[in-house]
Amino acid sequence: MLQPIQHIKRPVYNTAQTYRPVNRLLAFAGAQDRYQPQQSGQRLMIVSETWNQINGVSTTIDNLVKQLKQRDYTVEVLHPALFPTIPTNYPDMRISNPFGLKKRVAQKIEAFKPERIFILTEGPLGWATKNYCQQKGLPYTTSYSVKWDDYFKKHFHLPRNAAFKWLKGFHEKATAVLVITPSLLQDLGSRGFKNLVLWRQAIDTDRFNLMSETARQQFVDQHGLAKYKRPFYLYVGRVSSEKNIKSFLNAELPGTKLVVGPEGAGYSLEKLRRQYPDVIFTGPKYGQELANYYGASDVFMFPSKSDTLGLVMLEALASGLPVVGFNVMGPKDVIGPDSKIGFLASNNQDLQDKALLAWKSLQTGAISREECRKAVVSYSWPQCISTLLENLKVHLWPEKTPSSAEPEPEPLM
Repeated sequence: MLQPIQHIKRPVYNTAQTYRPVNRLLAFAGAQDRYQPQQSGQRLMIVSETWNQINGVSTTIDNLVKQLKQRDYTVEVLHPALFPTIPTNYPDMRISNPFGLKKRVAQKIEAFKPERIFILTEGPLGWATKNYCQQKGLPYTTSYSVKWDDYFKKHFHLPRNAAFKWLKGFHEKATAVLVITPSLLQDLGSRGFKNLVLWRQAIDTDRFNLMSETARQQFVDQHGLAKYKRPFYLYVGRVSSEKNIKSFLNAELPGTKLVVGPEGAGYSLEKLRRQYPDVIFTGPKYGQELANYYGASDVFMFPSKSDTLGLVMLEALASGLPVVGFNVMGPKDVIGPDSKIGFLASNNQDLQDKALLAWKSLQTGAISREECRKAVVSYSWPQCISTLLENLKVHLWPEKTPSSAEPEPEPLM
């Protein structure tokens, strides 16, 4: 498991020590950054209200850290486990306690001296970091990946206009706002958000891959699934009310429904197991076992109407599963109207019909597992990381103050 803070040790070269004569002249001329490392921009801070949990943001952070480390970046992640926390309406999720948080965040930033700052979520940690950066004149980049307007309306009955006003206040001073789908970017642009940049996501196509028929059958046998009828209709994600999961659970489908994920807000797994005895609720799964649940299934169901993208759709496609979802933001950014990798539904009855059609299309060859995987190979990490780094403005911190580094240069007279 990843540690709370990820570091890479690399030498820091002080130009004041390396080029002393030149720096004396620069100092006399009033240069302000003579104590910078030779390679700037390599210290990067990611700020998120969630990490090491089962959700798309945590998965994104895991992969960002891995990919940036491979590029010789030193990365530090600010997340709630580093600070006092308060509970949320999700059983396994706590967020940072906002009281006194700005001072604690300032200490972390000033100790690490990040040259690039990426605020991934709009929670208390994000606000504290944003406020500090604005106060100190540090550039920062944000990400918009959650439909908070839907979330606040669903759980707290707050009007959407209030949510967007709050969100504008968060993102308006960012150097760039990275948006993960074209339809979300268009929607935010129409609402007056500025500095929007499309940030195409990526997935681990080595882990999420096509399984051979032999491997699929072995997994089914080893996990006690052989007694259940195919097709296997798979849902992966938090079992929460805003995910609209009952549209899937109530669909009349042949075969077996598999629900892989932790309990969320609004539902109890125990109660759902009693209410839907024919559905297999596995709870959360991780790593290769999770990848094998994808690979051993037949059709992926994405009933959510509130997700901006849903990385699970991309993971399912990489595993060779056609995707069935509603014709809303997220699914329609992945599945086109004449797509050969899945179907978009207009209502609950249509979701059921499209799920049946997806299974039939697999059987007849109208949809192939290979074609599904081919559709997401372009969601690559090189382009994802490049877009991120291009939109993270570099701020150079002096390694020493001029007074403590060396005496002020004598006048050249």
